[in-house]
Amino acid sequence: MGIGRITKGAFSRVTPQQQTLRPGQIIQGKIVKLYPNNNAEILLGSQKMIAQVKTPLTIGEKYHFQVQATDDILHLKVLGEQLKREEKVNIKHLLQQLGLKTTKANVAMTESLINDKISFDKNQLTQAFDLLTRSKDKMLTKVVLKEMIAAKLPITDSVFQALLTHHTSGITERMKSLLAPLERSRTNVKLMGRLSQMVDRPLDSKSTIIKQILTENKHHNQQLFNLLKATGLVNMSIDFSTWQSQWEAFEERNNITPTNIQNQLLNTALPFEMDSERVVSILEQTISNKMVLQRHSTEMLQLWENKLAKTSADPVLTEQEFTVLKQQISQKITPLLSSELSAATISKYNSVHAQQILSILHTLTDKQGFADTEELLTKIKLDKLFLQAAPKEQFLAQLNQLLRFTGLAYENQLLHTDVEQQSATIKGMLLQILQKNDGTTNEPGQQLLHFINGMQINSVNEANHFIQVNLQIPGERMALNSDIELEFAGNKTRNGEIDPDYCRIVFYLDLTYLKQTVIDMNVHKRVVTVTIYNDVMEVNDQYASLQPVLKKGLADLDYHLSGIVCKPLAQNTETKISSSIKAIKSTYQGVDYRI
Repeated sequence: MGIGRITKGAFSRVTPQQQTLRPGQIIQGKIVKLYPNNNAEILLGSQKMIAQVKTPLTIGEKYHFQVQATDDILHLKVLGEQLKREEKVNIKHLLQQLGLKTTKANVAMTESLINDKISFDKNQLTQAFDLLTRSKDKMLTKVVLKEMIAAKLPITDSVFQALLTHHTSGITERMKSLLAPLERSRTNVKLMGRLSQMVDRPLDSKSTIIKQILTENKHHNQQLFNLLKATGLVNMSIDFSTWQSQWEAFEERNNITPTNIQNQLLNTALPFEMDSERVVSILEQTISNKMVLQRHSTEMLQLWENKLAKTSADPVLTEQEFTVLKQQISQKITPLLSSELSAATISKYNSVHAQQILSILHTLTDKQGFADTEELLTKIKLDKLFLQAAPKEQFLAQLNQLLRFTGLAYENQLLHTDVEQQSATIKGMLLQILQKNDGTTNEPGQQLLHFINGMQINSVNEANHFIQVNLQIPGERMALNSDIELEFAGNKTRNGEIDPDYCRIVFYLDLTYLKQTVIDMNVHKRVVTVTIYNDVMEVNDQYASLQPVLKKGLADLDYHLSGIVCKPLAQNTETKISSSIKAIKSTYQGVDYRI
């Protein structure tokens, strides 16, 4: 659970705003005043309005009203008599009038909606009660259902599951839950690579190669091992069991596992005298020549596979045939790999060498092996760039990956871009693998899809002159203890763009040394005020030395730093920061109601 939830969030998703009454809606109202000509002032939720009264009502009393439509005029129907002082009794009477069950959970749910001035209709209650009945955690379910009703979202199981998953887990947690079975099965390398690039901590090239080898050895996967042998980086005489045992000893000696490798092995000698930089260089060369290698290897297999596959101890190739085979390997294969696939491998012929040559050719026609190697090299390259980048660039890189590759705009962009492009997003790939109903990845894949759907629902809320954005960004890649939660609220300009003069940004962080930290940045007429919530006392002594740097950086962007204030985090948990967020201005112009 993220710190954003601990501190209750800077901005409430349900922004206070003018209600638009609609047919079927049920709302509690209070009679404020009675006027001549059968008019009355009624307080409906947070709105006051003048209505025409045709039912005897009492000043100061509350009633339940249901909005009805006749022709072009909205009518308010009084449901039952004036409300009593005991709220639960009133709610039970209301549910009975609507023909709904008056269970303890249903009454509590309805009472919570009324207390928070969230309007609803009978259909919403019916669907919400059905989900509430089937849930185990009634309290959490009630929170999610209130959010759905307040935001006028469809009260369906899919929307509920999306928001529930988003409330109860983080993006890194969900991605890693799917990444684990993908790494075991190696069934979807592209999705595996995309997830890994977002949630795994970046490693130097040597550590990445070690991790890849240990992971493959753990699952008895020989793809990289065979390719290293084919390129001459590993001696052809080494079998896979010897390879595994040497790396197991290396793993134990250095107290490492595939899941806890850190950038601390730069001066550690690798088994079989391997050099990580040379491995990367030769694998890059091999990948650059993969099309030609695959074609030549396929042609050679068609010519020689039947004879090379025979296990007889006696040579099955004539001296002339073996000479031709050596020439073909030397001319078509060796130059595209490395000079280390030398004549020593193929200078003599027997059944052992026949199997080695056959293994090389099969490896060089394995499309999956090449795809895995490309993914490995891509990770090495991106990790190197990430480690060399400043924290600002690292954050922007993570944010860019989230927006481009997660699929937050999946449905919208399907209307404007190529379907194939959207299929390359995480959401697109999830939809594909879930159709196959693979037992090992179906459950974690479905949970991640729910989470992404929840992010889509919660990410952006807009009104005519206001925009609110909520994002959760994987934080482990930037050495944070948990995901970054970012909330933004601001005005919009006349052309619909974000107004840079008036906005507010809140970051929820869990830092390695400073632990839970909230940074609240408020911009008003390009004057910036920063409030830091943290319980580490040393922060107060440190921020003053950083203030001139921040002030100059903001000045370069034509902003003025008003000041930095540090407060205990506990102070932020007691009251919502959102208390200072103004409600979206009402666009209500006046409506006549008949009761």
